[in-house]
Amino acid sequence: MEKGAVLLSTIVGAAVGGLGANAVERRLERRNGREEEWGARRKELEGKVRDAEGDVRRERRDWDDDNKRKGGARGY
Repeated sequence: MEKGAVLLSTIVGAAVGGLGANAVERRLERRNGREEEWGARRKELEGKVRDAEGDVRRERRDWDDDNKRKGGARGY
């Protein structure tokens, strides 16, 4: 009888442990997916900021050239 109880306990423990491991794995996969999505979004936003900064610099250079100023906005 005691061997049967030990066997049953082992089987139940293995099943519960397997379910717990699967739950942890799914949680990690979801987190990694969110991190990948955020990384892609971050790169997209960084590219937009760089483009916008480039536009501002270009406009400033054009304005400086048109008004014959040297050294940009601060160079009097």
